[in-house]
Amino acid sequence: MEERVGLVTAPLLLAATEDPVSYLHIAKVAGAYPNAKSVKVTEIVGGRIPLMEQRTAEVVAAIESFLNDVM
Repeated sequence: MEERVGLVTAPLLLAATEDPVSYLHIAKVAGAYPNAKSVKVTEIVGGRIPLMEQRTAEVVAAIESFLNDVM
């Protein structure tokens, strides 16, 4: 992954607010895209590690919004 992260120019980060591992580091992760023109961080309130399963509607809405913005 480290070798390819520079290819990402417009990442969407889903920040699960109740994820005890990654949520605290979302700013660091957002800064890890050296060639990104923009980084969109979308918080999913109440989301935990199994975000896709627990907050499917919110994840889909975030992805749709992101795609509408970049298209």
